[in-house]
Amino acid sequence: MDSGSTSSAIALSVSLICFAIVVIAEASIASITRERLRSLVSDGTPGAAILENLHQLPTGASGALSLSKIVTFSAALISAL
Repeated sequence: MDSGSTSSAIALSVSLICFAIVVIAEASIASITRERLRSLVSDGTPGAAILENLHQLPTGASGALSLSKIVTFSAALISAL
């Protein structure tokens, strides 16, 4: 295995790991219901206000991660070539 293919394999692995992290984060943000979120905000749970702001975005709760998902997926595709 030469250094070019080794670096390509490392870049592919890192890109896929980053993509997986973004997809998991997107799923976890989208999984919370509005009722549960309101309950967390009223209880004063740390971070609940930030999560509520994400849910109020026009693109939805996971819209903030869409660009990250596209970039990491594109990087994985490019490094696979």
